Order: sequence, then structure tokens, then C-alpha cells
Amino acid sequence: MAMKKSAAFLFALALICGASLGAAPVHRLVTAWRFADQTDGHNELVQKSEWLLMDNDNPVDVRANVLDVADLLCGTGVVYVVEGPVTISRWDDKPDFTFSGTALVVHSNGFHVAALPYSGGAFGRLRALRVHSRRHHPYDPRRDGLMMSNTWGDRNGFVRINAQDMLRELDAAASLGVDVMQIDAGWANVNEIPRERATGSLEWERFWNPPEDAWAASGKRFPKGIKEISMAAKEKGIALGLWFAPDCANDAAAWRRDADILLNLWRREGVRFFKTDFMSVYSKRGFDNERAFFDAVLDESSGDVAFDLDVTGNVPRLGYFGAPRCGLFVENRYARKGERRPYYPHRTLRNLWTLSETVDPIRLRMEFMNPLRKAETYGDSPLAPSKWPADALLATVLTSSPLAWMDCVDVKEETLAAWRPLVATWKRVREDWYSGTIVPIGARPDGLSWTGFASVSENGRGGFALVFRELSKDNDHVFDLRPYFGDLTAAPEVIAGRGTAVMKNGHLSVNVPAELDFIWVRF
Repeated sequence: MAMKKSAAFLFALALICGASLGAAPVHRLVTAWRFADQTDGHNELVQKSEWLLMDNDNPVDVRANVLDVADLLCGTGVVYVVEGPVTISRWDDKPDFTFSGTALVVHSNGFHVAALPYSGGAFGRLRALRVHSRRHHPYDPRRDGLMMSNTWGDRNGFVRINAQDMLRELDAAASLGVDVMQIDAGWANVNEIPRERATGSLEWERFWNPPEDAWAASGKRFPKGIKEISMAAKEKGIALGLWFAPDCANDAAAWRRDADILLNLWRREGVRFFKTDFMSVYSKRGFDNERAFFDAVLDESSGDVAFDLDVTGNVPRLGYFGAPRCGLFVENRYARKGERRPYYPHRTLRNLWTLSETVDPIRLRMEFMNPLRKAETYGDSPLAPSKWPADALLATVLTSSPLAWMDCVDVKEETLAAWRPLVATWKRVREDWYSGTIVPIGARPDGLSWTGFASVSENGRGGFALVFRELSKDNDHVFDLRPYFGDLTAAPEVIAGRGTAVMKNGHLSVNVPAELDFIWVRF
């Protein structure tokens, strides 16, 4: 079911719940999710609000990309998805929904709005959202749930963006087990164009109306072109990714030219993965043109090309829902003294956990970093990256499409030795892991909680649980997984991490002896 025009909600809900239109709304709960992208300036990416309805409620206007109306007694409802930018990135302040105790109106505002009926309570709602998301972005093991590396995370900038260093990086990435090596900004002629100003919006305009050869490889940095790196990567079983900044001038009027640039890089150089950056949207026309850009590349490559849409910069972008066929490059977090965006594993875990309630985690590119890099900058923080076992730090993002946000050549052997077995295990099970419905379990991560994820097979009788003990003082914890696995009793197989687990009547009892550690089990 989908809605493009304003429409009353109650008729649909009455049919789902088997109730009459005049039924009292006292057991109906409205839940709205508001999202923040522009993650360079936002650490909390999801805010959830709830309203338990009454007949005499006055109308309430809500701006939100996801809104659910549920009947708590029968566990049914309809969840709505507004397929446009998040509210902080819109060009107007019109409401998406208006509801009262007896009616709900959906305002399209020019965006497609999906209306997804479901049963089975909160898990049924999440399943409906996953099914809808995978209609746009089906799980493809050639593209999704792959480990990508990108050297920009260590803040070396353009210094190592050259053929010699990238060939060295390929060797190190292959040693770790990376699937895709991405070269960030610096590889193309466009990066040699001087900025018009050191700061301010015009900095972005170097990527608008660029000269004809702007997106050829820099001859100074890559004298043999990008093909040399692409072929070397292929020999090691690694795909190559590149950073790209589309021309957004005049509402992305040059979108077709940009699509052809990427398609030529795919055809001629063998580049399949692109991170799109410096991509701003200020109007519905710009929104439509940017969507057309992505659709053209995806359709004309028959899905062989994959995108990570960067949602980090402090400008409006398409966001989590505006480009549903694309992956999402979610955060820039770093490890250096005085950094305004420091990397803490529990914070990245928190954003992955909260987003995964509504956004398919295979679309989320989430970073892990070299835990020993600049460890002294964290002082005595008990949540510093170096305080985590190296494999536990990596495990925090294995529900997403993980990003090795670092120069792999600088990772110490002791860290690589801890990572490699977990990477091997993850690769062995990842198709089953990502094919299931992944749900957040436990408490919302805050550095002190028991938290994690479950992956539920289609029949609900098997799957996985990936559990983290943050700085909790308790060695033991029980997760009630009955909404996902029913009354399953099983002897879980521990596939990674440290500890023990027992599954009885849908309750998973785990013991993890050490703080900031994890256990990963399969039923």
C-alpha cells in the first residue's frame, strides 16, 4: 500500500485490526521517529516520540520520516515511511502527518509515502520495514555486508593518496581480509583545483562546473592511472572504490554528465564502489535530479555499481530515506588530540543500534578504527578504543557493512592477529547473518549496558545473537528473545568472542566474564 496524496488513516487500520471505525482509540499508540543526518554536527541520530491516543485529543502535526500507528491489544498496525530527506534537511517545514484521537492524515509533500500494514507487534513492524527496504535494495552478497577500507580515517589527508602508497595499502588490506579498498579524496584532477575560500559554502563549489578532465586520475599521483590500482586489487580478490563529488549546482542540472562519468569509470577502470560526497540538495527539483543520477548508474550497470551516500557534511542531503537504493556512509569519527568528532566504539554501536530499528543495517557503512592509534589522546577514559579487546571493537560494526576507517599499513600485528579470526568467522556466516531479519536487543548502548543484535531466520526457529557487555558490573544477563524465536530451546554454538550461552524457552542467558567484551552465538 502506498500513498502520494493526503489521506485518512483509520479505514486501513480498522480493516487490519478487525475493528469498526467507531472503536475507541484508547489502545492505539502513535510512534514517530525523527532522524539527524549531517553527522559531523550530530551525535544522536534518532529521536523517538510516542502518543497514546484518546478520543478527545486535539490534532497534532508531526514531522518525521517514520510513523507507526499500532493497536496494542491485537499487535497490528500500519507503519509509514516518507521517502525524502530527513526533516532537518528539508527546504520547508510542512508536517508529514497530522493525527488526533480519531484520525490520521498523511501529507506527501511531493515525496512517496509507503504505508506498510503488519501484524505481530514491534517485530512485525520491523519485518515490514525490512521487506519494504529490500524491495528497493535487495541483499546482494556481491555488494552488501562487505568490509571496506578507507585511509581517510587516520587523518593523513592527501599525503598517502598516490599509486605507491595505495599499492602498499592493498597488501595490508588483503592481509586483514578487506573486500573493498576505497580511495578517498585526492585521486582526481578535481582535487587540485584551488578552493575559492578557505572556509564557507564556496569551498564546495570547486566541484561544480568542473573542467572536462576533472574526474580523470591525477597524473601527479597516479601516473599510470587508476587502472593500475584496479588491476592490482583484482589480483588480490579486492574490489576498488573511489570518492566522487557530484555537481549539485543549479539543482544538480548536470546529473546525466555525472552519471556518465561514473559509468565510464566502471566500464573502463573496473571501479564498482563509489562514495558520493559534497552532495547537497535544496529543492524538490534537486531531489528529483539527484535521485535520477543514482537510478541511472544503478540501472545502466545492472546493479553492478554500488553507492555509499555520504550523510556526514553540514549541508542538507538525501539522507537515510531519500535514496533507498543506496548504502549510507554514516559517520566521520577520528582519533587525535582535540578532535571534535572523536571515535568511541560505544557511540558508533549506539547509532548502529538505534538506526537499525528502522533502517536496514546492511545499508549502513559504520566505522571501526585502529584501537592503538593515538591512544594517549583519550586520557584515562575507560571507554577509549584501546580499552576494548581488538576483536570486540571490530564486532561492534559487524551488523552493518563495516568500514576499516584507517591506514591498514599502520595497524600493529597484535591487532591484526586479533581481527583475522573474527573476520574469517564473519565471512563464513555472513550470508546467513545478513539474510535474516536483524533486530536490536537489550538496552540502547550507553557505555554501561548489556546490548546487541539478533538475526532471525525466516522461519523464526534459528539465527544468531551478537551480545556486548559494556561497562556493566554484572557478568551475567538474560535477553528475552521470545518475540523473535518463540519458545526456542537450543544449545547455542559460540562462534566468536568469550563466554557461555544457554537458550531456554526463548530466553538467552549469557555470561561474559570481562567488561567491554562480546559473545556471538548461532542457534
